[in-house]
Amino acid sequence: GKPKKWMVENSWGSASGYRGHLIMTDKWFDEYMFRVVAEKKYVPAKVLDILKQKPIRLPAWDPMFADEE
Repeated sequence: GKPKKWMVENSWGSASGYRGHLIMTDKWFDEYMFRVVAEKKYVPAKVLDILKQKPIRLPAWDPMFADEE
């Protein structure tokens, strides 16, 4: 089934959260998560194939990097 919560290892070290981990609801994850780092062995082949494409470089002023209003 669909996950209800996610245990996430943060990048701030073990002093934050519970030994460096935070718990996020699936709703929060769906709404705010835009970047994930995962070991390749856990990534589906369909996603790995996308990574073989030539990347499109976006300019720094692209709306993708804009602050939320």
